[in-house]
Amino acid sequence: MGVSHGTLLGAEAAAREPDRCGGLIFLSLVSPSIIPSSPRRPPNKLFAFHGSNDTILPSIRVPSVIKSYFGKEALISPNRTIEILEGEGHNFHKLGS
Repeated sequence: MGVSHGTLLGAEAAAREPDRCGGLIFLSLVSPSIIPSSPRRPPNKLFAFHGSNDTILPSIRVPSVIKSYFGKEALISPNRTIEILEGEGHNFHKLGS
């Protein structure tokens, strides 16, 4: 599980050793400063949660960040999804989320 900058660390770890990662949970992704030269195999499970009002990374960019690490097929499986939480920013604060 990675939160904010930790999402990059989790993605990098899973990309380097995919057989040792059963799945990833991302909360509030950030944009990588260095994009991998080639996408790596996505984990079996990937769940990303991101706020619709995130000012660090607009929610519209979340799919492209995930695909930059794990390729075009990264979000095709039903076990790899993105949930945009309405009204949330980068740091989730609503009890309903």
